[in-house]
Amino acid sequence: MVRHPQRFIFWIVFACVFSLFPTTTWASDARCFPETGQCINGAIRQYWERNGGLSVFGFPKGSQTREIVEGVPLTVQWFERDRLEIQPNGLVTAGRLGARVLELQGTSWQFGPQERLNGCQTFAETGHKICGEFARFWQRNGGVTRFGFPITNEFVTTIEGRTLTVQYFERRRFELHPGNQVLLGLLGNEVQAIQQYQNWFYNVPTNPYMHWVSADGPRLMAGGQPFEVRGMNYVRATGVDASRCWSLQFGADANCPWDVPGMTADLDRLRGLGVNTVRLFLNYYVFGGAVPIFDGAGRPNIALQHLEELINLANARGIYVIPVLLIDHPKHEMDPAHYDSAIRLHVRPLVSYFANRPGIVAWDVFNEPDIGSEVDKRCWDWDNADYAECFPLAEKRMRFVEAMLREVKTLDPNRLRTTGLAFAKSHFEPRESALRVADMVDFYTFHYYDDSPYDSGRYKAHWYYGKGFTRDLYRSLQELKALGQNKPVVVTEIGFVTEGREATRSLAQHHADLKLARELIRESGGAGLVIWSFQSTFDDAVGDVFPR
Repeated sequence: MVRHPQRFIFWIVFACVFSLFPTTTWASDARCFPETGQCINGAIRQYWERNGGLSVFGFPKGSQTREIVEGVPLTVQWFERDRLEIQPNGLVTAGRLGARVLELQGTSWQFGPQERLNGCQTFAETGHKICGEFARFWQRNGGVTRFGFPITNEFVTTIEGRTLTVQYFERRRFELHPGNQVLLGLLGNEVQAIQQYQNWFYNVPTNPYMHWVSADGPRLMAGGQPFEVRGMNYVRATGVDASRCWSLQFGADANCPWDVPGMTADLDRLRGLGVNTVRLFLNYYVFGGAVPIFDGAGRPNIALQHLEELINLANARGIYVIPVLLIDHPKHEMDPAHYDSAIRLHVRPLVSYFANRPGIVAWDVFNEPDIGSEVDKRCWDWDNADYAECFPLAEKRMRFVEAMLREVKTLDPNRLRTTGLAFAKSHFEPRESALRVADMVDFYTFHYYDDSPYDSGRYKAHWYYGKGFTRDLYRSLQELKALGQNKPVVVTEIGFVTEGREATRSLAQHHADLKLARELIRESGGAGLVIWSFQSTFDDAVGDVFPR
């Protein structure tokens, strides 16, 4: 028996009306779209609905997720035309997809000519202008807050088979369709499509056979396939007492036994962890500086035999090698008087012995020439313009590195060359110098230890710019890209301390941050990274950072 028929009818009507709105999930504040099977909720839903909805942003293409955006981890959601981002302060903004799609296409926008034309508005920030229908649409629909500044002028291009006049802004692409209708480009779709290709590129299985590694624009290539360096700095065999033997001595030091079974087990484990490259440090005194590399009969010394054995062990497991020359060469002996001895005793015999051999990615000539100083601690970083002696020290070292790189090119002309700098900026600093390391090398390599401060008088808080991980790493990668040389970038030392009194992270956070670094390097078009281990085991050092 129904005691309250009016109330009963009310709930029937309510249920019927509610059923007319299938895109809304009442309980979870989610609005869902059968067209894509995705939902929006919370702050992103509010922004989407208040700022144009479907016509401006398109349908959602996925759920909210965490991504690194210009060096900052953010919660984001992708749409057909946009990426909405929740900033650290809680505000929702549109992504800079106009700039991003040009970057992914390899089309760097240039500062435009600031000519003034009737009916056009020119922006001093970028030098570009907006005119006609695009100017009216920009002004009426949110201006710089919604779209950002123009980063190209108008131009004609083909999109999905249609010839259209378009213009890129920081956050959007305007398209002029028939009837002078301005529509917003499907940049969310386009950026994701390009990034999906990049994901394929970065997950190409490692080829078990050794190929010659070359540079093709910002990529490394091996055997005609994209090659991402997934590396480990191999300093010593597992179980070796670091207090007695800090690094491999290749049989030249009794305190450092040449443990072939141990190294074999290490390489097997590294291969199982997805590592495809090891970086080896060749001591100047072990290789030529104290003992000749070849005897009077031309036979290799024990260190060279052991180095070849280790390279063979690595290559047999599909692992490439990056040898680092001139380890422990005195930094106060980098003037022209010492070029000949460095080349004659060390560089020439090593490089010529391994010339034209596959399985070696590149020669890394001198580790961190841009730090450490025999002049004054203020020159620990050679780019300290506050102290007059730092500039000549920087130029002296750059000329030494240039001479070594030139010799390597002569001896092994088809092999890539680099020098592992402590700071990415040392590729182009000091700006007053007539030389730039960026112009000497075939690809850029630098090191990143954001939480390992060194009191150089300027870098007391962080290794780089004082903003910490991930912003300093992002800035470093962007500065190299801004050079416009289109060369590959590999971060050849990166790691975080997880053990002992100097620990800065838990092991789980260490692995998470290495993954963030890997993704940031990939997003910036980089060609890989090489882990520096502060951990007791390779499993702890590498974790699940690399695909297997």
